[in-house]
Amino acid sequence: MVKVNARKAQRTQDGRIHVIQEEPLLIAEELIPWEEVQLYPERPESLTRISSDLPIEVKMDLVQCLTRNRDIFAWSPKELLGVKPEVTEHRLHLLPNSRSVKQKKRNFSVEKNKIIRAEVDQLRKEGHIREVQFSSWLSNMVMVAKPNNKRRVYIDFRDLNRANPKDCYPLPRINQMVDSTSGNTYQRMMNKIFGEQIGWNVEVYVDDILIKSTLALSVRLNFRVTNNEAEYEALLAGLQTVRHVGAARVVVYSDSQLVAQQVTGNFEVNSDKLQLYWEVYEKMKEDFKEVMMTKILRVDN
Repeated sequence: MVKVNARKAQRTQDGRIHVIQEEPLLIAEELIPWEEVQLYPERPESLTRISSDLPIEVKMDLVQCLTRNRDIFAWSPKELLGVKPEVTEHRLHLLPNSRSVKQKKRNFSVEKNKIIRAEVDQLRKEGHIREVQFSSWLSNMVMVAKPNNKRRVYIDFRDLNRANPKDCYPLPRINQMVDSTSGNTYQRMMNKIFGEQIGWNVEVYVDDILIKSTLALSVRLNFRVTNNEAEYEALLAGLQTVRHVGAARVVVYSDSQLVAQQVTGNFEVNSDKLQLYWEVYEKMKEDFKEVMMTKILRVDN
């Protein structure tokens, strides 16, 4: 487990918003140049991306291969015909002692409600989802901004994920694959080294080991602030910390209703002081590929 302690001791009040200043670390992912290729001339939505720095011969072969096999791609929910249950079927295996969770309804802005409604109506029209009157599980939508200024719609399945048993080696026939490639030693060694941490703080794959890091951040403010200003200070300090360790995608859990709704665009910022904080947050957000804010209860923080 990696623990990062960040402490800001000396700060003065001069009427401005203070942000911890540091030199940017050169550990960000290098952006790969890309270009769009249209596989169906008569279908404008049939766009895919390929690397633009490929050799000409390789690029031509790749485009021809994609064009020949373009019928295997689904360009709309209507083309997702599904798989027959006799071929394969996916089921959720819940823990025996798990309880169903109905999340508290989240309120979105008018603009976001239109996007969610359009997505839900499209999936209902194509038969991928159906309406349930009395559900035992209820999860909220989550809106995430995309680089092309559009928004992606997700489902907050955190409660459902907690109710599912964790697969320590999440690959098909993992035991046979590991035994055949490493002489029965790799999996035994991982079990010996990490023991009970597997499935909690560590995930082990055939070619990779994922360690789930925990960042502990402590910030001391030597000037008077309101509760909402303190929440923004903690948010900005946290983003600076994860930027130091090279995080590209960040999920923020906040128990502040006001701050969480303001940074997600659901609430307007009416305070001049909070407006400055919000502008700093928007600027810092550009350093990451994705920043997702989630409102949680104070008892869960």
